[in-house]
Amino acid sequence: MINSKPPPSGASGSRESLEPRAYASPACFAHEFEAQLPGEVQFPGEMLRIKGVYDEVGPADGFRLYVGRVLPPRVSRRDKFTDAWMPALAPSAALLKWFRNKPELWPEFSRRYAAEMREQAAALETVRERMRCQRVTLLHAAKLPWMNHVTVLAAILRPG
Repeated sequence: MINSKPPPSGASGSRESLEPRAYASPACFAHEFEAQLPGEVQFPGEMLRIKGVYDEVGPADGFRLYVGRVLPPRVSRRDKFTDAWMPALAPSAALLKWFRNKPELWPEFSRRYAAEMREQAAALETVRERMRCQRVTLLHAAKLPWMNHVTVLAAILRPG
């Protein structure tokens, strides 16, 4: 089970202090309060997001989960960049060494990483349990936000 820290103080979620823009209709203005930052990916209607570890922490992140084998550069264990760290969900060292961020190897890397994740059913189910009750933000330390293991992991975690 993933342990989480309590919600930050002052995060009541009330809308009284927030005023919608003049052109927004009452039925569709909620999305205006959740700004999406560059490099951030959110799957519509789902409790899953993808962000880099160096991206700004926001209240809409929910439970921040880092899935890397080692801590990213310039980040120490004392930093509050994540709520949990699950290295079991990271690609194997051998797979990362083979891949070396070569775009032409991306399709095969994705297939091999998905095969590795089939052996991590318990860890995947733990994350899915968290997603049922709270938004989960998957954190990565990759230079290319569109070509990293977290995008494959998100596809595996998505229901359906």
